Amino acid sequence: MGERKERRNHLLPKILRSKSELTKFQILAEVLRSQPHVKQKDIGDFLGITVQAVSKYFSKLKKEGLLESGVGRANYKLTPKAYKKLEEYLADLE
Repeated sequence: MGERKERRNHLLPKILRSKSELTKFQILAEVLRSQPHVKQKDIGDFLGITVQAVSKYFSKLKKEGLLESGVGRANYKLTPKAYKKLEEYLADLE
């Protein structure tokens, strides 16, 4: 049974294989929509996750070079690398 699930999972686009990848995509898309005035609470409310979870994702995205924070709170923007990542996610869905 596990082998069948693994085989089926392999056929899915990358962002649908793991909840973490899907959440990263959703957060990047929300930052794109809202930048530069991005509130973690708004993203959490929209995605149905806690502000703490959004904060952890923001930290990961910054470490991966996909998100930059400016001066002050709620001042985030995508990096050029993030735009490429979004393009990859979308191409994978086709």
